[in-house]
Amino acid sequence: MFIRLIKKWYALLLSVFWARKCAGCGQISEDGLFCSVCREVLLQPLWLSGREALDGVGMLFRYNGALKTALQNVKFKNRRDILELLAEECCRISVDGWPEFLRNILSKRDVMIVPIPTSRQRTRARGFEIPLVLFKNTDAEYCLTPALTRMRETVPQYDLSPQERKMNLEDCFAVTQNVTGKTVIVVDDIFTTGATMEEAAQTLKNAGAVEVYGLAFCGSIENYGQIQ
Repeated sequence: MFIRLIKKWYALLLSVFWARKCAGCGQISEDGLFCSVCREVLLQPLWLSGREALDGVGMLFRYNGALKTALQNVKFKNRRDILELLAEECCRISVDGWPEFLRNILSKRDVMIVPIPTSRQRTRARGFEIPLVLFKNTDAEYCLTPALTRMRETVPQYDLSPQERKMNLEDCFAVTQNVTGKTVIVVDDIFTTGATMEEAAQTLKNAGAVEVYGLAFCGSIENYGQIQ
């Protein structure tokens, strides 16, 4: 009890002397990375129908503005502190805020939520895996299952064309757990062309998964049909 009291006082001191500010507008923010106004602008759940192996994908935030800057700082400057705030944003949404189609999928039996694995080299350099941290507070009922691993290193995707991305990722994943007869939701930080999730979905289906859907913390603005 004494320790809990100390933690409460510590949190109160932080809120008074080091108030958290919104990354978007600089106003006071109670939790997460954004204030309620900026969050409402960026939070735009989107659902896209299936393509080849991937049966459909949902996105929570639009990858733009302050959110884009924050995620770039996580990826390229190893800012774990910012990632933890983004994880709070993800936690605020919870499963109830996911696109309706994904919520319906979760009502099925034998559903697994599987994070897209980061390469060993990048994980060592950063000290963390972005999807694992982002979705770590997903409702306890739907625990993350690390059923995929990377078999080889791949080059960063951001400067590659769609075809180059597909070739870069070919046969890079392997399944580490039994997925036979399962419905799988793969989760990742950002959805751009879908090459990563598509390759993961194909790998999972080759191993016996019945359906594979995707959920990304954010989606590129091209997926929202908007021009930057």
